[in-house]
Amino acid sequence: MPPFDYSKERDQANKAIAAIDNNIKALNQTREWLEQHIQQVQKGLSSIEKKVADEIGKVREAKGSTHVPVDQARRA
Repeated sequence: MPPFDYSKERDQANKAIAAIDNNIKALNQTREWLEQHIQQVQKGLSSIEKKVADEIGKVREAKGSTHVPVDQARRA
């Protein structure tokens, strides 16, 4: 009996390995893009939070000169 030729199976396995390698590369590129995007979103959120805090501070300062605390208003 002649030896069995595994070249077809080897070729299929090599193609499968190449496909897996390509998928891993694509996943790594996607992960890197997501990490960069998340960082950009976090920077944007930090900027928005700072602006909101600044605006709240301005409103509180403006109210501060005319604002009467609740217990003072009740005593009056």
